[in-house]
Amino acid sequence: MRAREVSVGVQEVGGELLVLVRFRVRSAPLEREAACPDPPNCDPAKYGTRVKESSRKRKEKELQKILEAVEFPND
Repeated sequence: MRAREVSVGVQEVGGELLVLVRFRVRSAPLEREAACPDPPNCDPAKYGTRVKESSRKRKEKELQKILEAVEFPND
């Protein structure tokens, strides 16, 4: 995965930098599930699908570990 379309914002808060980063990465699609409010009793074609919460959280943790491993300069 390589970050693209990167934007960065920096604020100083209490002597530390608060860094907001937004970027795109190519990745395998996240798992999806039926978006029906009551899956056995509704038509999935009518409601479509949504990203599974567990899949989204797994990807978030993966990216968090990558970012936590990066060393930043102190100046």
